[in-house]
Amino acid sequence: MEIKKEQDGKWIFPGYGKFLVNASAKEDVDKLIALKVFVPLDSSNDQWDEITEEEKNRIISAQLVAKGQIASMNESITQQSSLITASINSFGLSNEKALEFKDMYPEFFADVVGKEFDEGYMFKYKTDEEEEYTLYKFRQKHTAQAQYPPSDNTSSLYEVVDVTHSGTKEDPIPYKQNMALEQGKYYVQYGVVYECYNAATPQPYDLSDLTAHVRVAE
Repeated sequence: MEIKKEQDGKWIFPGYGKFLVNASAKEDVDKLIALKVFVPLDSSNDQWDEITEEEKNRIISAQLVAKGQIASMNESITQQSSLITASINSFGLSNEKALEFKDMYPEFFADVVGKEFDEGYMFKYKTDEEEEYTLYKFRQKHTAQAQYPPSDNTSSLYEVVDVTHSGTKEDPIPYKQNMALEQGKYYVQYGVVYECYNAATPQPYDLSDLTAHVRVAE
């Protein structure tokens, strides 16, 4: 469980792949499930427990069955997963947390194509050759088109979501092709750390080919 304190309260986050549930509730129908909660600074962290995705699905199923909304657990899981996918972008998750729940984000062809989204909207996408989804976000507001999925040719539209790095020599930013370079920041690729001395727009090249913009850090 992760605690992040702020001036007027604190955020409680579950561990990787887990969810929060209010510890005081004894019956499934009374339990509240969350990806994060904001509580007063003086409140006890013991008010929330961590649960697995399997436990979350069981609780949701019990709640929906109790309300007479569905007839089976499979329908319950499908219904709740769809609700989370539709609203997860409104949760304000950090890049780190978003990557933990990557599979719960909208899928490019099924949920994003043909719709307009603002800069920062996150979604998952994979090619036929890839086994796992990659999490992307919109670079600019536009309507997604099926013929222009994330690729080297659409780097002005989409970028890969990565964990936050300070960009210092001690904490360089992992570089991938088609990533913008910021002057004064440090980047790492293939185990080599580079210093950016001349900012660059996204380009389909490795850092070793961008000598007009970066140099190997000393």
